[in-house]
Amino acid sequence: MVTGLVIGLVSLAVGFIVGKAMNLGSRGVGGRRYQLVAALLTYLAVSMSAVPIAIHQMRQQHQAQVQSQNTAAQHQHLSVAKAVGVLALLGIASPLLDLRDPIHGFIGLIILFVGIRFAWRLTAGREIIVSGPHTQSPAGVI
Repeated sequence: MVTGLVIGLVSLAVGFIVGKAMNLGSRGVGGRRYQLVAALLTYLAVSMSAVPIAIHQMRQQHQAQVQSQNTAAQHQHLSVAKAVGVLALLGIASPLLDLRDPIHGFIGLIILFVGIRFAWRLTAGREIIVSGPHTQSPAGVI
């Protein structure tokens, strides 16, 4: 909201940062489970960025409603758990909800996919080569 940056472009950086952090945290081991976690964390980080925007928009709507009514505002109280649940679902679904504007939504999904791909590739498993006097070749012959 403050910077005006397109969230889709930020997802490239998020994917890179998550992939590098996972690689650093696993000390370069990587593998399928690290790739899945990195992809999930990248998706959640990018999609949940819609939550503060939604809170800001709801707050503005509420203020506009209160100002338009001359009488005392009727407040609807939501439980905290329900509000958090609704915001979490809204955040998780936000990349798909952006498809209401097909062109921008589709471009955003492609950029999100590329960000997830960055995280996926950076956490790929590495072949560990062990050499020494007590290692055997695959056929058992040295």
